[in-house]
Amino acid sequence: MWRLADALTALATATTPPLWAKRPMAQGDFDWVAYCFLSANRRSPAGMAMGAHRDHEAQRRYWVGQERIVHKLLDVCNVTVAEAVGENGVPVLVGFAVWEPGVIHYVLTRRGFQRMGIALDLLANVPSQGVTLYSHQPSIRGLPVPAGWFYDPFQATKHL
Repeated sequence: MWRLADALTALATATTPPLWAKRPMAQGDFDWVAYCFLSANRRSPAGMAMGAHRDHEAQRRYWVGQERIVHKLLDVCNVTVAEAVGENGVPVLVGFAVWEPGVIHYVLTRRGFQRMGIALDLLANVPSQGVTLYSHQPSIRGLPVPAGWFYDPFQATKHL
């Protein structure tokens, strides 16, 4: 069984330096992080249940309602981004994690950069309080959720 602790240990003991750097989200990152969060979350089981793909009106309700929640989370929670050097030396955001102690709200790795350890690295410095809650379900079907993590969608709205 996949264990977060084992994966983080493997990441910490790797001899090759990562191809990305972590840093707190800057104001200029806000729009990209918010859009990616909202766009990816609409493909999650909860997003599908809200009808985010059904019709124009359902999509509008999803974006309006979830945008308020996501923007509030980005304003009050810790947001760590991963940045890589792209073509011509231009920095490219390749992932982010939105979290607060004991709660992981969302972790995303940009397509083309997945399965490189970026998501694990983004979570490496998140303090653990024994039980970890997550407020948004994975949008990738079959993606394993670490043992000891529990889904609690109400965590997403507690700051409203």
